[in-house]
Amino acid sequence: MAGKRIIIYLNSGKEVEMEVQPDIRADAFINALYASLAPGTINPGFIRSVNPITLICGNTTLEEFGLRDGSILYMD
Repeated sequence: MAGKRIIIYLNSGKEVEMEVQPDIRADAFINALYASLAPGTINPGFIRSVNPITLICGNTTLEEFGLRDGSILYMD
């Protein structure tokens, strides 16, 4: 397992830096994001990223998506 990744998360102009284990499943990560940073909103089951450009969803690990230090995630 590789080290933690620093990821910048943006939501409606709010920016949060976080350390994330790369071996976490995307669906678990997304559920945790919505529960902690956007409680009471509808979870669509995906978020998008830049650097690399991808749609993060499903049962794939974040490492398999190629997320790295400085990856930016958007929840629209």
